[in-house]
Amino acid sequence: MTSGKHRILFLDTGHKYRMGDIYGQKLRLLSHGFCGCVVTFGEAGTFEFGDFVVHSFKPLKSKLAIFARALAFCWKTARAARRAGRGFDLVATYDPLNTGLLGTLVARVCGIPLMVELNGDFTSWSNYSEVKSRYWRALKRWIYLRVATYVLRRSKGIKLLYAGQLDYFRARLRPGTTVRTFPNFLDLGAFRNLGETKKVVIIGFPFHVKGIDVAIAAFRRIAASYPDWSLEILGWYAGEEKAVLDASIAGHPQISHHPPIWKAEMPGYVGMCGVLVCASRTEGFPRVVKEAMHAGKPCIVSDVGGLPGAIEHGKNGLMFRSEDVAGLAEGLASLLASKALRAQVGSAAREFAEREYTAEAYLGYFDAFVREILNPAAQ
Repeated sequence: MTSGKHRILFLDTGHKYRMGDIYGQKLRLLSHGFCGCVVTFGEAGTFEFGDFVVHSFKPLKSKLAIFARALAFCWKTARAARRAGRGFDLVATYDPLNTGLLGTLVARVCGIPLMVELNGDFTSWSNYSEVKSRYWRALKRWIYLRVATYVLRRSKGIKLLYAGQLDYFRARLRPGTTVRTFPNFLDLGAFRNLGETKKVVIIGFPFHVKGIDVAIAAFRRIAASYPDWSLEILGWYAGEEKAVLDASIAGHPQISHHPPIWKAEMPGYVGMCGVLVCASRTEGFPRVVKEAMHAGKPCIVSDVGGLPGAIEHGKNGLMFRSEDVAGLAEGLASLLASKALRAQVGSAAREFAEREYTAEAYLGYFDAFVREILNPAAQ
């Protein structure tokens, strides 16, 4: 590790594979001003990128076992680092739930500040739609909000994707909490326009949260008028979710499901699509929209999360009210009917992405944020 740099312990969610694709560029970029390690689960092993080490463990059978394994490792690692005279300056977590609770414990034991990212909207009922019983659904939401509140109240810094994410929690925060809003790091260099197939794509799961039913219903309304266009749903669907997806598609000849692909394959996939749809009922800010914008692809998105702050309707994308099937169908029809409109919107989207979603911008935001957390009096 390099001396003189702030040392950060990142706690990330699990099931990570191909670590170079996920962490390589981001950690090398952060090595300009920071060093430390990342703890996660997935592809077991130790990986070095710049001045950071990624410790990834094989997933265990239960979330409680994963939590205990991560806590034991973090405590041992932090204690060893402190004894060696190079202890961590900051604990940073991906969310205020599992990793947030873990980070809270580590920060307290080690006596260092906690920084938490807020990457979703835990107040949205759509995030709990997989729970069939309304009573258990309400209980799960109540628990998540209480856990998130507990963690955020103990955070020295909170990173948002859009300001509204903190509305529920703001009055519950402790005075002096540093709150900043900026995009997550994205490696968009490989995303470019590779041509156009007459394919509308919607990417992600779960089915209800991502509004797959809304996209399918909207496309059905206009499909007969555009027989040379198709709708493709890309994502991991299995078991009950796959059954729901298949029932919704119902054998429509212009609608299909594409199995998930590796991250490294996404530039080629997005770069060849005709139109990208984001019909989500709740979002932070989906990375696939930023990827499509950087590739110069026209996007039509629901008005949730951070999307209204980036998409200017009719300029660098189209927007519709979440769950408004007719509104989405109308927007899709306008894009499919006009190649000139698709090119115009796609070009404006690329200009916006090249200005707002650069690696250099992220490093500047992150550096200023961390320094303010660690030394607020200097700001």
